[in-house]
Amino acid sequence: NQEQLKKALTSNALISIPFVLILIMVGFIVKAKVPDLNANEAFFFLIGNYLPPIISGLVVSGILAALMSTADSWLNTSSIL
Repeated sequence: NQEQLKKALTSNALISIPFVLILIMVGFIVKAKVPDLNANEAFFFLIGNYLPPIISGLVVSGILAALMSTADSWLNTSSIL
């Protein structure tokens, strides 16, 4: 139904706005603290230098879980093909 699709996309956009704003603020904070840091290393710099060890472990395990899920999807797609 077109109305359900419109409602689902609107709610998805509204839910994702806080997450996008948090990521933008993280980028600004790291850039303000270390202005000469390479943009590709900013997130890893934040994890290594500003997060407590338990939180950084959770972040790293979350990133690894996302990578493993993506690899699993690729393997599944290639096996189907």
